[in-house]
Amino acid sequence: MSEPTNNENEIVENSDSNLEPQDSSAADDSIIDIDSDENLEFIEGSEDPGFITDTGDGTGFVADWDAIEKNYQEANFGHSHSHHHRHSSSRHHSSGEHKHHSSHSSHKSSKHHGSKKKDSKKKDKKDKKKWSKKKKIILGIVLFFFAIIVGSISALFIMRWMGQRELTNHENLNLMLPEWVDYRDGGWIIYYKGHEYTFNDNIATFLFMGIDNRKLKTKAKMGTAGQADALYLMTYDITTKKMRVLCINRDTMTDISRYDEAGNYIDTKKTQICLAYAFGDGKKTSAENEKTAVQRFIYNIPVNAYYAIDLSAIKILNDDVGGVPVKPEYTFKEFKKGVPVTLHGDQAETFVRHRDIRLMDDNLRRIECQKQYIRQFASRIVPATRSNLNTPSKLYNHSKKYTVSSLNAPMVVYLATDLAFSFNGFEMINTKGEYKKVPEDPSAEYFVKEVPFFETILDIFYTQTR
Repeated sequence: MSEPTNNENEIVENSDSNLEPQDSSAADDSIIDIDSDENLEFIEGSEDPGFITDTGDGTGFVADWDAIEKNYQEANFGHSHSHHHRHSSSRHHSSGEHKHHSSHSSHKSSKHHGSKKKDSKKKDKKDKKKWSKKKKIILGIVLFFFAIIVGSISALFIMRWMGQRELTNHENLNLMLPEWVDYRDGGWIIYYKGHEYTFNDNIATFLFMGIDNRKLKTKAKMGTAGQADALYLMTYDITTKKMRVLCINRDTMTDISRYDEAGNYIDTKKTQICLAYAFGDGKKTSAENEKTAVQRFIYNIPVNAYYAIDLSAIKILNDDVGGVPVKPEYTFKEFKKGVPVTLHGDQAETFVRHRDIRLMDDNLRRIECQKQYIRQFASRIVPATRSNLNTPSKLYNHSKKYTVSSLNAPMVVYLATDLAFSFNGFEMINTKGEYKKVPEDPSAEYFVKEVPFFETILDIFYTQTR
């Protein structure tokens, strides 16, 4: 038998006196069976082995139960400890929960990732739809402006074609040539001095008239509508792009139609060509009667348009091109021979209109002033039109109140665009003739020389083919 010790809490091994039968179910939690695998497992699994210490004298162990309990509660996320089996189960359940949660989280993450992909695809689709819509809008805008540009260009070409066609209309040509000229097909073919000439139907024609009224009259009485002091037949070859201007003396003797106050035809009389304008209403019928007189004068060659201005329009047109520079060939009024001047305002009218009525042939001098003015005006309007195609329209609109014209929009567009891009020269041609004093007519009479005049017309309107 071992000897008794002084330790109050001793445990005696193999002592029958200390062994009393105990109900295992009523075992006190304060006693630990050190040989139990369960408890060893617990001890080994404990985070701090210092919670249970050996007494060192071979009699047993001392446990710090408060520390152990606290450690278990922390280790098991706050679960209370009653006995190890419960904790083990709890640990196992917790582990299962964790696994399940982890699996659930993984599933959730996978779902979330899938959802993100779907959202990304939806967003891509939406962005594509938006971009597709934007592309359609942009394309629509581009097509709209393209249509406008193409439409504008097409309209321009159509107007040009129409204007050219109207200005070169020579259908039903039926000329009234001198008896000593051999011709056929109404004048399409002329035989002259051993050569054959064919009418050039590429010649555009219109008549410019300067009327001696301050303002064009409206509903004028016959014979009082005014006179065409300036007459210039503009001819433009649409193939060579050259303009040739036939200067017609206002005093030229030719056949004109006369009408009574009711507008009824009276007769055709040979008199000054400028008087044809007087037999009309002061505007349209006057201008048309003047145009008819000029057509007769040039053997019935069609004049396809006219443009008549009164005296007030001269300074408007002049100042619209910034003034016109001239160099007078003689001294008159405020102008000095050989001294250059740029005409502004009323100066332009004085320069082109002044005539000394005491001199029968002073209109020839005045024609030279007008020719110089027209050449210089053209030298301004051509570059102005090249820089701005609206220049002719601007001039036309500014002077509209003081003009009467049969030039329409297509004609103006055609002439403007050709002046801007194709114009190839400008020539002014006089009619050869002489003034004759007639006792019974105090007015000056100018008679053209027939053969030179016919040859001038042949040169302007015909092409030698053989």
